[in-house]
Amino acid sequence: VLIGTLCGWLSRDLQGRIFTPIWAFTVGVLMEGTHLIIVMLMVKPQETAEEICRQIALPFIFINATGFMMLIFLIKYIWNQKALAEERSRLRSELQAATVIQHSLLPTVTDRNPGCEELDLRASMKAAKEVGGGFYDFFFTDDTHLALVIADVSGKGIPAALFMANA
Repeated sequence: VLIGTLCGWLSRDLQGRIFTPIWAFTVGVLMEGTHLIIVMLMVKPQETAEEICRQIALPFIFINATGFMMLIFLIKYIWNQKALAEERSRLRSELQAATVIQHSLLPTVTDRNPGCEELDLRASMKAAKEVGGGFYDFFFTDDTHLALVIADVSGKGIPAALFMANA
């Protein structure tokens, strides 16, 4: 109960800053030492208390301190997994925004193109990742000439997309 209370209080107030395996093992040893002192004070006759402590001291100290250390490992692992999940979620949101931005840089294709009613033009781009280095554009240079631009930056992902947006 004492170890659990201490652990809960420290995790709330210190947010895991001092939780290290050595710290956990040390606290476990101190707590078990406290338990043995309580046994020495409460058990009568004194010889019985000493015999109990002599028989259980080392195994109890080692096992409980190791258990507390494992508990700290688990708590830290859970905190790290939670932080990683939050970071992945943030990155996923940023990549979705980058996809929307990249697609907004591409021209929109209307049903009819000004200057050439006979032409029906369609285009789309699908990046290998969330964003990529692909680009296209089309425009009329005059009433009878259509220019098409198709480009791709070597590579994939955000660096390629940023380079292409700049180009």
